Amino acid sequence: MKKKTGIAISLFVVAFVIAYFICSFCIPGWKVKLDADATTVFIENLKILWPIKALISLVAGAVIASVPFWLRKKEL
Repeated sequence: MKKKTGIAISLFVVAFVIAYFICSFCIPGWKVKLDADATTVFIENLKILWPIKALISLVAGAVIASVPFWLRKKEL
């Protein structure tokens, strides 16, 4: 049980981060277009629309984290 929970937590974190970066940098309307250095653009992209990006990332992370539990049910 502990191994499955650890895998689920790891999958959640990875999926959350990937989904947040996809929301920040791959959706054209949500991408910040600044004439600034790369660090400033990166930080501003992470801050703009953060509640919506966080919600989308939370859902994606929860779905991905539930995969080990789905696989466990199929084994039974």
